[in-house]
Amino acid sequence: MLERAGLSGQQQVIYRDLLRELGHGLERLTADSGKGEEAEFSVTTSDPELEEVLMRSVLQAARFVKRPDVAESAGRAALLLISASFETLVARVSALLIMTKPEVVSLGSKKLELAVFEQLSSPEAAKTYVASQVVEGLMHGGIDDWAKWFLQFGVNWRDIPESWWAFREVDARRNLVAHTDGRVNSIYTGLAKSNSAPSVPADGERLLIDRPYLNRARDELVSFGLLMCASSALTLVPGELDATYSWGSRQARELLEEGATGAARRVSRKLLDVARGRLDRPQQVDLQVTEWLARKSEEGLDAIRGEVENFDVRGLDLALSHYRDLILENDDETILAVNTLIARGDLTRTGVRLAIEYRELLERVGVERIGVNTTSGFE
Repeated sequence: MLERAGLSGQQQVIYRDLLRELGHGLERLTADSGKGEEAEFSVTTSDPELEEVLMRSVLQAARFVKRPDVAESAGRAALLLISASFETLVARVSALLIMTKPEVVSLGSKKLELAVFEQLSSPEAAKTYVASQVVEGLMHGGIDDWAKWFLQFGVNWRDIPESWWAFREVDARRNLVAHTDGRVNSIYTGLAKSNSAPSVPADGERLLIDRPYLNRARDELVSFGLLMCASSALTLVPGELDATYSWGSRQARELLEEGATGAARRVSRKLLDVARGRLDRPQQVDLQVTEWLARKSEEGLDAIRGEVENFDVRGLDLALSHYRDLILENDDETILAVNTLIARGDLTRTGVRLAIEYRELLERVGVERIGVNTTSGFE
């Protein structure tokens, strides 16, 4: 990252000092937490470029912890891991739906025993406890049970993925890994046939869990999870359309930066389709650019060239309109626009060097042309 950021030698020295300060702070925080003490610390710098690099380094480390790399030799374990993470997300969203709209869900026989009631400090605590009991029962089921349960809140799982079977198959294959050493059984073939799978493997065939499959499974589960959260949020707070879509747009761009292009494409495309023109122009452009960048990475420029060339930039600020030249690889025009935006204060040199959308541009033209003072007709 330091090389791409183009930090000076002095900036790199300060950056490493900041990292050491951050490490020492985390050690103190861990020690104090172990003693039951509240503690906090901060790491600051007056250099905006160093601040941006440090922020991205911390976020990158956090994402690595949350989404560990999946080596081919650990394919089965990785599939079980990402499936378990998805189940945890389903449980958390379910609990939130119950707590926000308890009138929707029948609590049935979920009653508090006196011994439990005496340990709860408030009606809110009692509601949380009962909700956890409902969620625990729900999680004993499977994908089809969860999909039916979410319908109570107006969240239709079958409308979320590009292909229901492609999403459903990940859980079906997880069950094979857990119970049959990955060999197809009648349960798997039955699910495949009832969910209109394009092809059905033979009983006894062993399905591989290689890196390409894991990438597809990750993209299916991550994109579904994000879109499920967005759909649930719109159910809980329908008036927060802009905030929900802004969150979804940021998540899609982060997925693109992590190399999860399939998930980035799915999320951005679905949000655009569901919005049906209700978004303001900047949000719409941001999602569309993410979708184009993801498809370009997967299929090449020719697959999207016509759409991008026909993209109407009239009335758009340069901060948005320059993406057309960027995606079409009109490098001279893009560099001119980027340097103008830097001069205006809308971009920083470091931000351009680190952002995923400019990575291919910098690989073609180098970093030396970024941040060069220029006079253009854009201003």
